[in-house]
Amino acid sequence: MHQSFAILLLENVSQLIINEYSMRLVREEQDIMNKHAYGGSSQVVATTYPKVIMPENFPPMELCCLTLEDINAKQLWEGYKSLPNLRMIKLKNLKNLMKTPDFKGLLNLEIFMVYEALSLKEIHPSFAHLEKLVYVTIEGCYTLDMVPPIKSSKQLETLSLSGCNILPQNMNIGPCLEIWFFSGCLRKLDLSLCSLEDGDIISTDIWDIPNLQVLDLEENNFSRLNFGLFRLPRLKWLNVSCCEELVELSGLPSSISVVIADYCSSLESFGDISNCKWLWKVSLLGDNQLGPLGGDILLKAMLQGNAKDYFISIKILGIDIWRGRSGVWVDWLEPYNMPLPHDWYNDFSGILMFVRSRDLDPEINISMKRVLDKDFQSLHLKVSNETGIETCYHDTIYLGYFSFRSLRHTGCLNSTYNIISFSLGDEGLYGDWYAFRAVLVPKDDVMQTRKDPTDCSGFWDEEFNYGKTFTLQHDSNSSIEIVWKPVSW
Repeated sequence: MHQSFAILLLENVSQLIINEYSMRLVREEQDIMNKHAYGGSSQVVATTYPKVIMPENFPPMELCCLTLEDINAKQLWEGYKSLPNLRMIKLKNLKNLMKTPDFKGLLNLEIFMVYEALSLKEIHPSFAHLEKLVYVTIEGCYTLDMVPPIKSSKQLETLSLSGCNILPQNMNIGPCLEIWFFSGCLRKLDLSLCSLEDGDIISTDIWDIPNLQVLDLEENNFSRLNFGLFRLPRLKWLNVSCCEELVELSGLPSSISVVIADYCSSLESFGDISNCKWLWKVSLLGDNQLGPLGGDILLKAMLQGNAKDYFISIKILGIDIWRGRSGVWVDWLEPYNMPLPHDWYNDFSGILMFVRSRDLDPEINISMKRVLDKDFQSLHLKVSNETGIETCYHDTIYLGYFSFRSLRHTGCLNSTYNIISFSLGDEGLYGDWYAFRAVLVPKDDVMQTRKDPTDCSGFWDEEFNYGKTFTLQHDSNSSIEIVWKPVSW
C-alpha cells in the first residue's frame, strides 16, 4: 500500500478502506483543481458513510486535497494539525458538523468550499489569517453565526456566501465587507439568499471593488439598488433574480454586459441605461411592472450601444417587444426560410429574431447560405399560417440579434448568400406553441446612432452553467451556421 495515503475512500463500508488512485470529483471541483494544477496530487475523498470516526493520524501530512461528502462527523480533527501541503478543502452535506478545524497549520490553503453544513455554527477564527486563499465558497450554512474575515489574503478571486447569515445584529453590510476581504483581486462575489435589505448596503467606500466582474444578489429583500453609489468599474454580470421587493434598478455601470432579473415582480424601472454601451443580454422572466414599452426601451438602448456590432439576447414574459419595422408572426411548423435581398451585405447591419413560446429551453439553429437558382423555388420561402394572435400572458418572448459585422472576422461571410434559415434544435418540438418572425435591421435605422465600428475588447461573453448564448458552429465559403441558446447564462 502506498504510504502517502493518496486516496482515503469511505463508502458504504464498516471500516476505513485505503484506495490508492480512485477519485470522485464533481465538475466544479475538477475545474478548480485543473486551474490550480492539483490534478496529480495526493487526494482524500470520503463519501456516504453514516458513522465515521476520524483516526488519530487523520489527515496525513502529505495530503493536498480533502473532499468529504455525506458523512456525519461533528468535527474533522481536534486541535492543531500541520498540513503544509494542503491546498483544497471541500465539505459537502456534513449535516452534523458543528465547527471547522483549526486552520493555523494550513498555511498554504487556497481553496475552501463548504456546502449545506446545516449544523455549522463556527468557522475557526484562524481562518482570518490564511494568506493564500483564492477561492472561498460557504453556501447553505444557515445556522452559521458569523462569517470570519478574509482580510489577510491578497489573492482572493472568488467569494460566495450564498444562503448564509452574514450580518451580525445591528450591523450593515458595509462594515462587514470592509473586514471580510481584500477587494483588489476579487472577480466574483455571490451574496444571494442572504436576506439583505436596503439599509444593509449604504457605505460607498466598501463597494470599491475595482476588478469585480460577476455579482450575484439573487433572492434578497432590496427595494432599490442604485449602482451609481458603488465603484464597480469592471462589473460585467449581475443577477438580481427573485428580489420580489425590488422596484428600481438604476445606475448600472457602463461596463455591464449581462443582467438577470427574473421574477422581480415589483420591478418598474432600469433607470437610464443609455451609458450601458456593452449591455447585450437581459433576462426578465416572470412578472414585473415594466409595462408594454419596457422591452422596447431596453432593446432601443441596446441597439444604440456596442452590442449592435455583436449579439443581443433578451428574454421577457408576456410582452411583445418591437414596435419598429413590421414583422409578421408565423406559426413555426417547420424550418423557416427567409430570402435575403441582393443588397443585404452592404445595406443591413444584422437580423432580429423573435421566438414566442411556452418552452423554457429552446435552441435555435441559424444557417446562411447560397442556394442555386434551380433550387431556390423548391424551398418553402414563406411558412403558412401567418398569425395575428396577440401574445399570451404565459408566452415567453425570446429576442435574438446577431450582426453581420460579428461574422466578417471569420473571413467566410459571403455576399452571395441569398437565404437564411431558422430551425429548432429538436424538430419534434414544432407545434402551435411556437411562433416566429425575423426582421433585417438597416444600417441607417433610426434606432442606431453610432456609425463607426467598435473595439471588441469590451465585449464580454464569458458565460457559464449552460454554455454560450451564441455559438458559431460552422463557417465556410458555402455557409455559416450559428446556434442560439437564449436560456444560457
